[in-house]
Amino acid sequence: MSSERFKHEILPIRQQLFRISLKLLEDEDDAEDAVQEVLLKLWRARESLGNYENLAAFATTVTKKSLS
Repeated sequence: MSSERFKHEILPIRQQLFRISLKLLEDEDDAEDAVQEVLLKLWRARESLGNYENLAAFATTVTKKSLS
């Protein structure tokens, strides 16, 4: 996945990931840190992200698993 595609498909769901993290962590700073970690994980795995049909759902799953 190119950096442009990553920006176009992943970054727009950042707020969604933040809301999920905030609900689970109940602290804005911790939620922001969690989202940054998830985005970094997704960036590192960007070559395989094309295998997923619904990237928002996959990113949500990664977020929830990272926080459990």
